[in-house]
Amino acid sequence: MNVYKQLLISLYSPKKMAVFRFQSIGKTMKYIFILTFISILPTSLFLGYGILKSADITQEMLTKEVPEFTISDGKLQTDPIKPIIKSDGNIVFIFDSSGKITSQTMDRYPYAVALLQNELAVTANHEPHLYSYSLFQGMDLSKQNILSYLNTLNNGLIVFVLLIIVGLYILAVGSRFIGITIFACIGMIFKNMLHRKMIYKQLWTIAAYSGTLTTLLFTVTKGLSFYLPGQAFFHWAVSGIFLFLAIKHIPAPKKQSHL
Repeated sequence: MNVYKQLLISLYSPKKMAVFRFQSIGKTMKYIFILTFISILPTSLFLGYGILKSADITQEMLTKEVPEFTISDGKLQTDPIKPIIKSDGNIVFIFDSSGKITSQTMDRYPYAVALLQNELAVTANHEPHLYSYSLFQGMDLSKQNILSYLNTLNNGLIVFVLLIIVGLYILAVGSRFIGITIFACIGMIFKNMLHRKMIYKQLWTIAAYSGTLTTLLFTVTKGLSFYLPGQAFFHWAVSGIFLFLAIKHIPAPKKQSHL
């Protein structure tokens, strides 16, 4: 059975999912890599678009609207001015050295880039990504230097975005492996409750498929820019139910009759 048919089965049938426990660990890992890739597609597309658009509007605003400034000691330093907020329709640019605008308000914008008092904020699909200026300690950052960096970066911006997406994918895969391992440990409890004879590798395999429904559901909602409250709890609850039902459908060991 190919991984795409397994993906479909994992959406609705814990009973058929239970059969996957006999497959090789290599096939399970292939499934995890594919499912993780699908799950990060909306985030990758939104983030890539946000970075590309942010670079364009930042370069334009720094050239035309923003006064001279430096970033030193972890803070944006400039002459006292009112916050600058500009929009080109799709993305918002914010410059504020006063601290009046904070990163907590950034999720109101679909796409935005903000040079705030203590950090750089880039919002993609209402999701803020924050970078403290302390990360750039020791670097000589001024308006002219940043414009120079942006001019240089524009030549390889696509490569930069791809590297970020690859990094995001690696983190997502690592996070999924950790989650599956935790679920497999929970599966040990279910196995003992239901008196099923299973080895850890089989529990780990079933746990890898148990989160398919919620993973794809959250992927679709993220793609539609719709946020479901309590996602973590919903994921653990639904995945736990699928894991429990899959283990329950595994035949119990036959009791030996005593003559």
